Amino acid sequence: MTIPLEGPWQWGHAYDLHTLSSTCVGENEYGHPIFDTTYSEMGQRLHSLKYEGRRDLVGEIVDLLCTWDALPSGSLIIPVPASRYVRPYQPLEDVALALGNRLEIPALIGLLRKRADSKQLKEIADPQERQNALQDAISLACPVDLSDHKVILIDDLYRSGSTLMACHAVLTRRAGAGSVSVMTLTKTRVKK
Repeated sequence: MTIPLEGPWQWGHAYDLHTLSSTCVGENEYGHPIFDTTYSEMGQRLHSLKYEGRRDLVGEIVDLLCTWDALPSGSLIIPVPASRYVRPYQPLEDVALALGNRLEIPALIGLLRKRADSKQLKEIADPQERQNALQDAISLACPVDLSDHKVILIDDLYRSGSTLMACHAVLTRRAGAGSVSVMTLTKTRVKK
């Protein structure tokens, strides 16, 4: 399954939905909801990689991406910067590096950075607040000229597109990227 992603980029698609269904089944001892969730094939692998530390699944994720008819072509892969820096590793960076190795193109890890004091977007429901939170939150780690490059901007999960749009703006306006295509591993079922 491929899901088109509308935005200012040249091309944008998500590999699959993140979840197929999710039903609230109660609350935990802190009053937070507990869900019975059914993930897509990619969604399950991504969830296990991010929240269960299953780094062994990176190869399987790349295998799925490489069977994707809509896989964009490019000369560089650039991952969206992580929202949580407290992890011992960054799952999306692992995927970007492995995909770059498979496609034989460089993955520029750490070129984009997110201001450490910026709020996680999943905590913000209002689209305008999301845009405001991202304003100036994404930047280049160092000056770079990408005018001769077709960039593949990769993210794990597409929710509203706000982060991808902010990254796209930095890559085109500040780094002069020749073109930017967007690919995400998964997409939420609803835009919120």
